[in-house]
Amino acid sequence: MIYLNNQQRNTLFAIVVIVLGILAVKLAGRQYQAMALDLKGLLDGYKHSSSAQSDKVDTAVLSSSWAADTANMHQAGKRKSKAKSNRAQRAGKLKEFEKININNAGINEIVRLPGIGPVLAERIIAYRDSAGPFSEAEDLLKVKGIGEKKLAKIEPHLEF
Repeated sequence: MIYLNNQQRNTLFAIVVIVLGILAVKLAGRQYQAMALDLKGLLDGYKHSSSAQSDKVDTAVLSSSWAADTANMHQAGKRKSKAKSNRAQRAGKLKEFEKININNAGINEIVRLPGIGPVLAERIIAYRDSAGPFSEAEDLLKVKGIGEKKLAKIEPHLEF
């Protein structure tokens, strides 16, 4: 156990708040709100234990809470990075008058069509490979997941 006077305890409290605040700003977004709630609970517990135990601080509890919080923040950062990399795999939207030959296009080109993701692009390619080339836009209605509305969105960007 470490014994701290009020000034030392207040200084430690301020340092913890500042460090966690800096980490929160760096992580930003949704994680900030969850971390703020966790921080509030941690600090409420700290205040309660310090007043009940007369200036005693259990460093093991603070250390384990800190380790758990930083591990959670690290995992949240990994998930966010993975989501960004998945979005980056898409080559970008087509320009207004840009066209794609649906009979020669690969998955990376097909996903650029509005409303078409990787799964639907694979279905288009699989259908094309089994049934032969598409001769007109309406042939795409035979692909599961493409209806009239989706066809209307992609038709201006198709060539055969």
